[in-house]
Amino acid sequence: MKGKTLVTVVVSALLGFIHFLAREYLWSHLVAVNQVPHWLYKHGVTGDLWRTLVFTQDTIINAVLCLPLVFVLRLLRPFHPWTYLAVAVVVDEAWEFRAVFAEPLPPGLGYSMYIPGAAYDLGCVHRRWCDGLGTGSRTAAAFMSARLGRG
Repeated sequence: MKGKTLVTVVVSALLGFIHFLAREYLWSHLVAVNQVPHWLYKHGVTGDLWRTLVFTQDTIINAVLCLPLVFVLRLLRPFHPWTYLAVAVVVDEAWEFRAVFAEPLPPGLGYSMYIPGAAYDLGCVHRRWCDGLGTGSRTAAAFMSARLGRG
C-alpha cells in the first residue's frame, strides 16, 4: 500500500510541474492575444476599477487553467486528495518562486516583495478545490465560485 501511495505522490509532483509549465506557456500567449485590458482602457475604464476587472479576469482564467490538474488529481488512487494537492501546489510554487531560492536579493530589499504573489497563489487553493469535485455534484461554475472563495 505504501508503494502505491509513494508512486501517486511522485505523480502528483510531476503533475504540479507540468501544470506550472502549461500555465506559463498558456499565459505567455494569453498576454499577447487578450484584448480585454486594452478594450477597457479604450472605453475609459482606468484606475482601481480597471485593476479590479483585470484581476477578476485573471483569477477566472487561472481557475479554468487549474481544472485539468484537478480532474487528474481526482483520478489518483489510493485517494488522498490533500496529500496530492499539497505536493502539486508545493512543486508548482517552488518552481514559480525559484528565483527567491536561487539568488539572494540585494541587502535591504528583503523577500517581502514575494509575499503578496505567494499569498495570492496559495490563497486560491480553496478547500473545495479537492472536495466534491469529480463526484458529479459540482459543475465547473460551482468549482470556479469555490476557487474564488465565494462558495
